[in-house]
Amino acid sequence: MFGIRGLLIQEHMRGWIHWRDAAQPEPMSLDLRAFSRQVLRFGGERQVEGQLQLPGHPPLALSGTLRLALGGPHYRLHVELPGRGRIDLIGHKTYRLCGLRESLITCPMTVYQGDAILAQAQIRYEQPLYQFPLQSLRLLLEP
Repeated sequence: MFGIRGLLIQEHMRGWIHWRDAAQPEPMSLDLRAFSRQVLRFGGERQVEGQLQLPGHPPLALSGTLRLALGGPHYRLHVELPGRGRIDLIGHKTYRLCGLRESLITCPMTVYQGDAILAQAQIRYEQPLYQFPLQSLRLLLEP
């Protein structure tokens, strides 16, 4: 008999980041993995690990938390960026009936260093939405 070990959430999102000291936004992408033993629990924080990809940099390791909420997930991510030091990417999706599809796939973020705002960003889940439960959510079983 198999038992459920937990839920693995894997997301690949692309978007842009607009540094306050730059004239134009630049592309960015995030690959995130979050695991929780509490499969159906909303509100609890899940530890996240992954990578941030920015032009001119190798993939950068990131960590942080993901909190699932009925109104949309909250992301709090941390990365060491060469030339800038530790930055925090903080944002959340806000699900709305009006514009539901966009609210499900789009996450605005603010980029901080300490209390200072360095940039605004936006990431999007770009695969077809119906693929999310098939590609991004996995129940892990124990033998």
